[in-house]
Amino acid sequence: FAAVAQSANCPPSVNVSSSGSPEIHGVYTPRGTEAGKMFYKFNTETSDEPYGWGIFWDGGIASGWCITDFEGTVMYYSMEDVKYPYQVTTWIEYNGVSPAPTVSME
Repeated sequence: FAAVAQSANCPPSVNVSSSGSPEIHGVYTPRGTEAGKMFYKFNTETSDEPYGWGIFWDGGIASGWCITDFEGTVMYYSMEDVKYPYQVTTWIEYNGVSPAPTVSME
């Protein structure tokens, strides 16, 4: 996937900011797919697993976008079925602190 990241066809990175949980703030880069949608990892994270310090689509019973901390704990989520996390309009606090984050295209 790293080679594709240089192409114009790769989705943009996303920036997480303005939440009550500043440890998740920063740039997340696309690393692959999970449950049919792109997943993103915090830019300093070297693992290609979607769960720790990531943003990913959980395709389980309660499908939705999740933002996790470094341990993989879901901090915020959204059940909006959109292609990219920066298209979500409402994030909900789960284990994160209010206010919910702003997720934007980097």
